[in-house]
Amino acid sequence: AEVPCGVLGDRIGLKKTMFLGYALQGVWIVILIFSHSYPLFLLGYAMLGIAIALRSGATEAWIYEFLVERGQPQLMTRAQGALWSWMLAGRIASALLSVVVVRSATDGYFVLALALSATSFFLSALLITTIRDVRQHEVEEQPASLTLVGDGLKLLRSNAKLRRIAILTVLTDPMQYALLFLYQP
Repeated sequence: AEVPCGVLGDRIGLKKTMFLGYALQGVWIVILIFSHSYPLFLLGYAMLGIAIALRSGATEAWIYEFLVERGQPQLMTRAQGALWSWMLAGRIASALLSVVVVRSATDGYFVLALALSATSFFLSALLITTIRDVRQHEVEEQPASLTLVGDGLKLLRSNAKLRRIAILTVLTDPMQYALLFLYQP
């Protein structure tokens, strides 16, 4: 979903893409709360995949465009490091908070934790609307989005090592999310 979401981000802008990503993560959790069947559960995780794809590239692009506006694109590595450290701090804090919220392994406490998580994603989406958008940096003779997709597919067909890396990534990358998000509940 990264490529189509990147194309969408190019079309509608980074701010709207980020808003959609956070809002869809909230929707994902609402779906999980009401998931009493495996197909609905899978629908929720498909929604999560799209949300993560929307947010991942847009976040870095947004930061980069802010740095370009300030004349400091060379600070991108530092900015990414700061972003990742703050995200890690938030994950640690949320893990500690979950001990307070989920006092025992009962459905009610898990639903409460999920509802609070959904609320935080919806609030994050609303906060995104308060941040000014950036004007995306124009690249001279930028190829059409579908041309980029086609070129990428040709590259995958012609390069066996790249194809192997892509297949291994598709098969193994979801495992970390399964362990993080599925194991505890």
